[in-house]
Amino acid sequence: WNVLYTRQELGFSDYLAVNTTIALELGGLAGSLLWGYFSDKMGGRRALSAAIGMGAVAIPLFVYAHATTAPVVYGALFMIGFLIFGPVTLIGICVIGFAPKTATVVVNAVPRAFGYVFGDSMAKVLLGRIADPTKDGVTILGWHLHGWSSTFTVLFVSAAVGLACLIMVALFEERNLRADREFSEAKEQS
Repeated sequence: WNVLYTRQELGFSDYLAVNTTIALELGGLAGSLLWGYFSDKMGGRRALSAAIGMGAVAIPLFVYAHATTAPVVYGALFMIGFLIFGPVTLIGICVIGFAPKTATVVVNAVPRAFGYVFGDSMAKVLLGRIADPTKDGVTILGWHLHGWSSTFTVLFVSAAVGLACLIMVALFEERNLRADREFSEAKEQS
């Protein structure tokens, strides 16, 4: 949707519009590498790290929604990729910590499958329908969503819902980390 948005709304050339995907993906690559390091420095708190990224993504998303020049758009998309792709990777790692070791493959695959089916695929269809000026948009819970402004509203709401979910997971993760630490300390003392 970033290529379509910059082409339709901002009037970017095809070359400038296509480069938005490169900015997003480079940010995602950097985020995937650095968020793991960051979560290790936070004592293995993967969900908390992902929640920080999800909360912070509102800033570059706001900048992107109001940007008019290619450098600002590229920078905002780089940061969106950085703050989304890395934490998404951490979610997969975090989920593994909640399951027995014998179920690691299944536990890792299920959230990814749901993420691709409901997150990626549905988002493309839903956001495309909302953003498309030739379509009627979508009505959700009595709210009629149509145009790019509504598209950004959906993205902000999605980030807020994702943040709320990650906070709950972070609380469970913290409880597990503390229980593991207490178990290790008790084991060392005996």
